[in-house]
Amino acid sequence: MNIGKYILAQVIDFIPRYQFDKLVKMYKGDWNAKNLSCYNQLLHLLFGQITGCVSIRDICLCLEAHGSSIYHLGIRKSVNQTNLYRANEKRDYCIYEGLGMYLIGIVRPMYSNIKVAEITIDIVGIFRECSTYSFMGCYNCISDNRQNQG
Repeated sequence: MNIGKYILAQVIDFIPRYQFDKLVKMYKGDWNAKNLSCYNQLLHLLFGQITGCVSIRDICLCLEAHGSSIYHLGIRKSVNQTNLYRANEKRDYCIYEGLGMYLIGIVRPMYSNIKVAEITIDIVGIFRECSTYSFMGCYNCISDNRQNQG
């Protein structure tokens, strides 16, 4: 049983929602969007990155497998792969590029006195401390299904 927050929910806490909404408004990202907002699209893609999904289909299958805990991950509503594919195809990438540049601008001064080669992140330690078994179990389940299908 999970006592703390999931990794995705912890990552989402670092996203400056106000800045992201400004970018969405500037590039008219949510114009004519019914089912999938830019922010929800970002959450779906972050989930895919964190879980190691290799395609949009993998993202949607993992989210379906976590149907009961999807709200606790920070995603309010899951969408099908067609809607996610169309959103990735039609939305302006400048929204997400702008968010990335803003986040880099925040982090860069923190490491200004350190050489790039000296910056390390203990990924193994992070995964030991956090509850990721449900994410990895979903990914392994999908991988096993692919191998069984031939």
